[in-house]
Amino acid sequence: REHDDEGEPDAVARVGDAGEAVYRDALALVAAMLAASYMHVGQRVRTRLPATAYTTVVYTVAALTLVPVLRLMGVPFLALDAHDWWIIIGITLLAQLGGHSLMNQALRSFTATTVSLAVLIEVPGGTLIGWLWPGQVPPWQLLPAAVLILGGLVLVLRNSAPSAT
Repeated sequence: REHDDEGEPDAVARVGDAGEAVYRDALALVAAMLAASYMHVGQRVRTRLPATAYTTVVYTVAALTLVPVLRLMGVPFLALDAHDWWIIIGITLLAQLGGHSLMNQALRSFTATTVSLAVLIEVPGGTLIGWLWPGQVPPWQLLPAAVLILGGLVLVLRNSAPSAT
């Protein structure tokens, strides 16, 4: 990086950072739209298919899509070492088969909005686990975000519960 006399990034570097930030924000927006679509489609399909059939199709399509994308990007995924493959296998078993399969199972009983919002519990939940277990004290600024996430989940659950009329 280029810096001026005071050690600050120069104007060109700051503009480049801004362009990179916009690009990353755009990617995050596209990812959010795809995640919302995934939940919406999943909610509709899960009324007709068991979770195992649905997840088998979804995971197969995802894998078959990922391989050509990795090849187009020039990622040498077949040349990874054993350590990396064990990490990939662990993520697949825990996050994909555990987390995503449970979310797809939940879509049969809950709305896509409720399931999507419940996923956000990962942020305060992971922070709490990190604080209690390895002793990583979170910044105080995280508290308002955690309160908003948990409060939003309570509001959604209260308003989506069947009325007693």
